[in-house]
Amino acid sequence: MTKSVSSAPERARIHPAGALIEAWRELGGEGAPLGAIPGVAEIVSLDLPEIVAQLDSNAIAARIAEWRTASPALNAVLLQNTPPAHALRRFGLTHWTAGNPRAASIVLATAAALAPNDAPLWLDLGFTLHAVGDAAQAQSALERALALDPSPARGWLGLALAARDLANTVRAEEAFKAALACDASLSEAAFGVGLLCFEQRRHPEAAAHWRHAIAHGCRNPLIYAGLGQSLFFAGDFAGAANALERQIASGQADPRMVDRFALSRFLTVAIRGDLDAAFAAYHEAAGPSADEAQMANSAFKILAGYGHPEAALRLARSPRAKIPDDPEHRYLIEAVAGAALDRAPAEYVIAHFDGFAERFDKQLVEVLGYRVPETLARLIAATRKSLPRALDLGCGTGLAGLHLRAGRSRLVGVDLSPRMLSKAADRQLYDSLVEADMIGFLETTTEQFDLVLAADAVIYLGDLDGFLSGAARVTRAGGLVAFNIETTAMAPYVLLSSGRFAHEIEALRAKAAAWFEVTRVEPAILRTEGPGRVQGALILLERR
Repeated sequence: MTKSVSSAPERARIHPAGALIEAWRELGGEGAPLGAIPGVAEIVSLDLPEIVAQLDSNAIAARIAEWRTASPALNAVLLQNTPPAHALRRFGLTHWTAGNPRAASIVLATAAALAPNDAPLWLDLGFTLHAVGDAAQAQSALERALALDPSPARGWLGLALAARDLANTVRAEEAFKAALACDASLSEAAFGVGLLCFEQRRHPEAAAHWRHAIAHGCRNPLIYAGLGQSLFFAGDFAGAANALERQIASGQADPRMVDRFALSRFLTVAIRGDLDAAFAAYHEAAGPSADEAQMANSAFKILAGYGHPEAALRLARSPRAKIPDDPEHRYLIEAVAGAALDRAPAEYVIAHFDGFAERFDKQLVEVLGYRVPETLARLIAATRKSLPRALDLGCGTGLAGLHLRAGRSRLVGVDLSPRMLSKAADRQLYDSLVEADMIGFLETTTEQFDLVLAADAVIYLGDLDGFLSGAARVTRAGGLVAFNIETTAMAPYVLLSSGRFAHEIEALRAKAAAWFEVTRVEPAILRTEGPGRVQGALILLERR
């Protein structure tokens, strides 16, 4: 007969490895050498879920005694000399089957303390912990199970879901992909990694994973919605229209999805060159919700941003499109047409950013993955210079101010857009906010600064002479000028169809040399936009 653990002498709480040794001995293993106890060495070196780590021999003994009294079935199994961990596993799975995952997790945790090398047991524990909403302990249990046996695809899927709940997207993606490596037909894993890619704006990858999920029978009711969105953002408008049409046919689509489907149909046909047919396709898809003028306005910007300038210009010049004759659209049409301009007009900058102010932070940071202000701030901090007086050119809503304020005795923000300045004022970070063109401010201010920062401001300038000479005028010797550019190898500067300018780095170096030493040029992804990521560079200059 198996000995009762209740006869153990009273002990203080000890390391879990000690609890395992005591429980092993008290359940009939007194004569076993410690080296024969499975997992003793491993249990000392690996982290355990708290639900297991908190157990000592007394707790294990008390639990088993209680359960044996309450469950004749468990007691009978133990009396048959079944290994206690195996008996407890069966007992825990009975609770799990009966719909009580919390009780199951407590029993399985006790079993896991007795069998630290039993991979299926740790899997069961991980699944029950995840079922009760304890993602952190679930991840710990599943990591241990998969370290012991990495072959179960569903174990990796469970780990991926737990890691995702904990916002550990890197580990979640690794685990989803490991699940697919074990079982390529596991459509839930393909859907999961597709969703992670979509959330990170890696749209071509998301589409590939969702197509894989569909090919292996994914039953998620929104799979075609996800595929259609990812294809749209990747610039495959025909593919997006096909996927969204299937989603709408399923009966699970909201009006926004119908609008996206109709826009995709329009773009697909417009790119081929027939605007009348494109408008007809749009109306057929949109039905009674059609808004031709609003759609054409969106389509013009999308065609320009996704590298279809001919189609964008055809649409802009079509009387049917009713593109507004305002500063924003006039400049964008010039940019798409390749006009020879050396800077964005002030009226465009004001109109664009006044209209953008309310959604600026959310759109740039959350949707486009914009991190320029904080990355420039890290480069500045790495110089270990004392830079007490700072100027934030094109300060916008004050995103850069969040990273510049600490350690500054004075922080001045300059922007052309009154609404953006109002948002910046709400942050209460700046000592002074000035509504002005940044070149005009640099040429007229009487202040001197130790740091001049221009995050996403220089990209609206082509000719940089005025910016560089003005920055030199207001920057003290040894002070820094930090900014970002989009890059090109075609010419000293190029006006892009987005309305921004790209610059050639060597030409910039040559212009800056009259006043500055170029101390840092760091290639960078500035944001995600259109079908890809915007390539650029972070620049750090030191005033001679």
